Amino acid sequence: MQTPEGVPPWVTFYVGVEDLEKTLERAEGLGGRRVMGPMPVGDVGEMAMFADPDGNVLGLFAERAR
Repeated sequence: MQTPEGVPPWVTFYVGVEDLEKTLERAEGLGGRRVMGPMPVGDVGEMAMFADPDGNVLGLFAERAR
């Protein structure tokens, strides 16, 4: 996907977790900040994003129980 003019390209890595809220709270407790979510991803699961203390954004994904 092309970024808008003036915005450099980026990559977001997603990590699978059991509990998005618990993981986001842990990240915040270690100095990170919530960027997005949790939000549903169709019928597959939920996703969220947080920034570490240096501003690097990481994605989280929790699969929906089947």
